[in-house]
Amino acid sequence: MTRVIKMINLSLKFSLVAFVLYLLVFHGRSLMTLITNETLLEEVLVKLGPAAWIGFLVLNIVQVILAPIPGVAVGVAGGFLFGFWGGFILNLIGILIGSIIAFLFARWLGRPLVDKFVSGKTASFLEKVATSKGIKGIALIYLLPFLPDDALSFMVGLTKINFRTFFLIVALCRTPGTFVASMTGAGLINLPLYFWIIVGIVTVLLLIIYWIKSEQIDLWIKGLVLRD
Repeated sequence: MTRVIKMINLSLKFSLVAFVLYLLVFHGRSLMTLITNETLLEEVLVKLGPAAWIGFLVLNIVQVILAPIPGVAVGVAGGFLFGFWGGFILNLIGILIGSIIAFLFARWLGRPLVDKFVSGKTASFLEKVATSKGIKGIALIYLLPFLPDDALSFMVGLTKINFRTFFLIVALCRTPGTFVASMTGAGLINLPLYFWIIVGIVTVLLLIIYWIKSEQIDLWIKGLVLRD
Protein backbone atom coordinates (compact mmCIF):
# COMPACT_ATOMS: atom_id res chain seq x y z
CA MET A 1 0.00 0.00 0.00
CA THR A 2 2.83 2.37 0.90
CA ARG A 3 4.51 1.63 -2.43
CA VAL A 4 1.30 2.45 -4.32
CA ILE A 5 0.96 5.77 -2.49
CA LYS A 6 4.58 6.62 -3.32
CA MET A 7 3.98 5.79 -6.98
CA ILE A 8 0.86 7.96 -7.09
CA ASN A 9 2.70 10.81 -5.37
CA LEU A 10 5.59 10.53 -7.82
CA SER A 11 3.20 10.44 -10.78
CA LEU A 12 1.41 13.58 -9.58
CA LYS A 13 4.72 15.39 -9.13
CA PHE A 14 5.91 14.36 -12.59
CA SER A 15 2.60 15.38 -14.19
CA LEU A 16 2.66 18.82 -12.54
CA VAL A 17 6.27 19.46 -13.51
CA ALA A 18 5.69 18.25 -17.08
CA PHE A 19 2.57 20.41 -17.53
CA VAL A 20 4.18 23.59 -16.25
CA LEU A 21 7.36 23.02 -18.23
CA TYR A 22 5.26 22.42 -21.36
CA LEU A 23 3.51 25.77 -20.85
CA LEU A 24 6.78 27.61 -20.27
CA VAL A 25 8.78 26.00 -23.08
CA PHE A 26 6.15 26.05 -25.82
CA HIS A 27 3.94 28.96 -24.75
CA GLY A 28 6.09 30.98 -22.34
CA ARG A 29 6.79 33.85 -24.76
CA SER A 30 3.14 34.07 -25.85
CA LEU A 31 1.96 34.06 -22.23
CA MET A 32 4.43 36.79 -21.30
CA THR A 33 3.26 38.94 -24.22
CA LEU A 34 -0.35 38.33 -23.26
CA ILE A 35 0.09 39.28 -19.61
CA THR A 36 2.12 42.42 -20.30
CA ASN A 37 -0.29 43.71 -22.96
CA GLU A 38 -3.44 44.87 -21.14
CA THR A 39 -5.46 45.44 -24.33
CA LEU A 40 -4.62 42.01 -25.72
CA LEU A 41 -5.31 40.40 -22.36
CA GLU A 42 -8.75 41.99 -22.18
CA GLU A 43 -9.59 40.88 -25.74
CA VAL A 44 -8.61 37.27 -25.04
CA LEU A 45 -10.53 37.13 -21.76
CA VAL A 46 -13.64 38.60 -23.38
CA LYS A 47 -13.52 35.81 -25.98
CA LEU A 48 -13.40 33.24 -23.19
CA GLY A 49 -16.77 34.47 -21.91
CA PRO A 50 -17.85 32.82 -18.63
CA ALA A 51 -14.48 31.04 -18.44
CA ALA A 52 -12.56 34.34 -18.43
CA TRP A 53 -11.82 34.07 -14.72
CA ILE A 54 -10.20 30.66 -15.25
CA GLY A 55 -7.98 32.06 -18.00
CA PHE A 56 -6.91 34.98 -15.82
CA LEU A 57 -6.24 32.68 -12.87
CA VAL A 58 -3.97 30.47 -14.98
CA LEU A 59 -2.13 33.52 -16.32
CA ASN A 60 -1.71 34.84 -12.79
CA ILE A 61 -0.18 31.54 -11.70
CA VAL A 62 2.18 31.55 -14.69
CA GLN A 63 3.31 35.13 -14.02
CA VAL A 64 4.52 34.09 -10.57
CA ILE A 65 6.67 31.36 -12.09
CA LEU A 66 7.88 33.64 -14.89
CA ALA A 67 9.40 35.97 -12.30
CA PRO A 68 10.42 38.76 -14.75
CA ILE A 69 6.77 39.70 -15.32
CA PRO A 70 5.74 42.57 -13.00
CA GLY A 71 3.23 41.13 -10.54
CA VAL A 72 1.86 44.56 -9.56
CA ALA A 73 0.79 45.22 -13.15
CA VAL A 74 -1.08 41.91 -13.28
CA GLY A 75 -2.75 42.66 -9.95
CA VAL A 76 -3.95 46.04 -11.24
CA ALA A 77 -5.26 44.35 -14.40
CA GLY A 78 -7.26 41.90 -12.26
CA GLY A 79 -8.99 44.72 -10.42
CA PHE A 80 -9.73 46.49 -13.69
CA LEU A 81 -11.14 43.41 -15.45
CA PHE A 82 -13.07 41.74 -12.60
CA GLY A 83 -13.75 44.54 -10.14
CA PHE A 84 -12.19 44.87 -6.72
CA TRP A 85 -13.40 41.73 -4.95
CA GLY A 86 -13.25 39.48 -8.02
CA GLY A 87 -9.80 40.76 -8.94
CA PHE A 88 -8.53 40.54 -5.36
CA ILE A 89 -9.67 36.92 -4.92
CA LEU A 90 -8.31 35.80 -8.31
CA ASN A 91 -5.04 37.66 -7.77
CA LEU A 92 -4.51 36.23 -4.29
CA ILE A 93 -5.40 32.65 -5.28
CA GLY A 94 -3.15 32.89 -8.35
CA ILE A 95 -0.23 34.24 -6.30
CA LEU A 96 -0.63 31.54 -3.65
CA ILE A 97 -0.83 28.68 -6.16
CA GLY A 98 2.03 30.05 -8.25
CA SER A 99 4.20 30.54 -5.15
CA ILE A 100 3.44 26.99 -3.97
CA ILE A 101 4.39 25.55 -7.37
CA ALA A 102 7.66 27.51 -7.41
CA PHE A 103 8.46 26.38 -3.86
CA LEU A 104 7.68 22.72 -4.60
CA PHE A 105 9.59 22.76 -7.90
CA ALA A 106 12.70 24.00 -6.12
CA ARG A 107 12.30 21.44 -3.33
CA TRP A 108 11.74 18.53 -5.73
CA LEU A 109 14.25 19.36 -8.47
CA GLY A 110 16.88 21.41 -6.66
CA ARG A 111 19.24 24.19 -7.64
CA PRO A 112 19.64 23.36 -11.37
CA LEU A 113 15.97 24.15 -12.01
CA VAL A 114 16.04 27.30 -9.87
CA ASP A 115 18.98 28.64 -11.87
CA LYS A 116 16.85 28.44 -15.03
CA PHE A 117 14.13 30.63 -13.52
CA VAL A 118 16.12 33.06 -11.37
CA SER A 119 19.01 35.14 -12.72
CA GLY A 120 22.42 34.93 -11.04
CA LYS A 121 22.47 38.31 -9.25
CA THR A 122 18.87 37.98 -8.08
CA ALA A 123 19.46 34.41 -6.91
CA SER A 124 22.57 35.45 -4.96
CA PHE A 125 20.74 38.31 -3.25
CA LEU A 126 17.67 36.24 -2.37
CA GLU A 127 19.78 33.34 -1.14
CA LYS A 128 21.51 35.69 1.32
CA VAL A 129 18.12 36.98 2.47
CA ALA A 130 16.68 33.49 2.94
CA THR A 131 19.72 32.08 4.76
CA SER A 132 21.23 34.94 6.77
CA LYS A 133 18.05 36.88 7.62
CA GLY A 134 15.74 33.89 7.94
CA ILE A 135 11.98 34.18 8.19
CA LYS A 136 12.07 37.93 8.97
CA GLY A 137 14.06 38.70 5.83
CA ILE A 138 11.80 36.51 3.68
CA ALA A 139 8.68 38.17 5.11
CA LEU A 140 10.14 41.62 4.39
CA ILE A 141 10.78 40.80 0.71
CA TYR A 142 7.22 39.51 0.32
CA LEU A 143 5.73 42.46 2.16
CA LEU A 144 7.47 45.33 0.38
CA PRO A 145 6.48 46.14 -3.24
CA PHE A 146 8.76 46.13 -6.30
CA LEU A 147 11.08 43.44 -4.92
CA PRO A 148 11.68 40.01 -6.55
CA ASP A 149 9.12 38.27 -4.35
CA ASP A 150 8.05 35.76 -7.02
CA ALA A 151 11.63 34.60 -7.53
CA LEU A 152 12.02 34.32 -3.75
CA SER A 153 9.56 31.40 -3.69
CA PHE A 154 12.07 29.33 -5.67
CA MET A 155 14.92 30.24 -3.32
CA VAL A 156 12.90 29.46 -0.17
CA GLY A 157 12.25 26.00 -1.62
CA LEU A 158 15.98 25.33 -1.37
CA THR A 159 16.05 26.11 2.36
CA LYS A 160 14.95 23.99 5.32
CA ILE A 161 11.83 26.08 5.93
CA ASN A 162 8.80 23.77 6.03
CA PHE A 163 5.85 24.16 3.69
CA ARG A 164 3.38 25.32 6.36
CA THR A 165 5.64 28.18 7.46
CA PHE A 166 6.27 29.18 3.86
CA PHE A 167 2.54 29.21 3.06
CA LEU A 168 1.70 31.34 6.09
CA ILE A 169 4.40 33.88 5.23
CA VAL A 170 3.20 34.18 1.63
CA ALA A 171 -0.48 34.38 2.59
CA LEU A 172 0.07 37.04 5.25
CA CYS A 173 2.73 39.18 3.57
CA ARG A 174 1.45 39.22 -0.02
CA THR A 175 -2.16 40.01 0.83
CA PRO A 176 -1.67 43.76 1.50
CA GLY A 177 0.07 44.41 -1.84
CA THR A 178 -2.55 42.37 -3.69
CA PHE A 179 -5.29 44.33 -1.91
CA VAL A 180 -3.85 47.71 -2.98
CA ALA A 181 -3.20 46.58 -6.57
CA SER A 182 -6.77 45.29 -6.93
CA MET A 183 -8.20 48.52 -5.49
CA THR A 184 -6.09 50.54 -7.93
CA GLY A 185 -7.26 48.48 -10.91
CA ALA A 186 -10.89 48.75 -9.82
CA GLY A 187 -10.58 52.55 -9.63
CA LEU A 188 -11.30 52.69 -5.90
CA ILE A 189 -8.02 54.54 -5.36
CA ASN A 190 -6.20 56.64 -7.92
CA LEU A 191 -2.45 56.38 -7.47
CA PRO A 192 -0.41 58.44 -9.97
CA LEU A 193 2.86 57.25 -11.48
CA TYR A 194 5.02 59.42 -9.23
CA PHE A 195 3.47 57.75 -6.18
CA TRP A 196 4.65 54.31 -7.32
CA ILE A 197 8.11 55.75 -8.06
CA ILE A 198 8.30 57.14 -4.52
CA VAL A 199 7.08 53.83 -3.08
CA GLY A 200 9.76 51.99 -5.07
CA ILE A 201 12.53 54.28 -3.82
CA VAL A 202 11.33 54.08 -0.20
CA THR A 203 11.13 50.29 -0.49
CA VAL A 204 14.73 50.02 -1.63
CA LEU A 205 15.91 52.37 1.13
CA LEU A 206 14.04 50.41 3.81
CA LEU A 207 15.52 47.16 2.54
CA ILE A 208 19.05 48.60 2.60
CA ILE A 209 18.55 49.95 6.13
CA TYR A 210 17.21 46.64 7.38
CA TRP A 211 19.99 44.71 5.66
CA ILE A 212 22.69 46.83 7.33
CA LYS A 213 21.05 47.48 10.70
CA SER A 214 18.86 44.38 11.17
CA GLU A 215 20.38 43.40 14.53
CA GLN A 216 20.02 46.92 15.95
CA ILE A 217 16.44 47.13 14.65
CA ASP A 218 15.57 43.79 16.25
CA LEU A 219 17.03 44.92 19.59
CA TRP A 220 15.15 48.24 19.37
CA ILE A 221 11.83 46.48 18.69
CA LYS A 222 12.42 44.03 21.54
CA GLY A 223 13.18 47.00 23.81
CA LEU A 224 9.87 48.63 22.90
CA VAL A 225 7.94 45.42 23.48
CA LEU A 226 9.60 44.58 26.79
CA ARG A 227 9.58 48.13 28.13
CA ASP A 228 7.39 48.57 31.23
